[in-house]
Amino acid sequence: MTAMNASQRVVCKAYGGGDFNHYADDPDWRHSIDQCGDTLFRFLMIELSDAEECEDAETALRRLTAARTDIEDAIDAVARLSRH
Repeated sequence: MTAMNASQRVVCKAYGGGDFNHYADDPDWRHSIDQCGDTLFRFLMIELSDAEECEDAETALRRLTAARTDIEDAIDAVARLSRH
């Protein structure tokens, strides 16, 4: 089984205040994450995977920044909706 890359491991440790840290040491982490109910966490693990050609921290940072922009755009859209 393929091990997590460094970006995936640090996100496991940081995401949700560390609540997902146990995935970093799980030998069957891919299956465990597939069963995880937190879809944003699953998205991050997929985006940062070697299978998605996320081969280094610079690539991971670009992807996380793009995701943050998309989430901020969604927040802004919902905020505008709530003002109507």
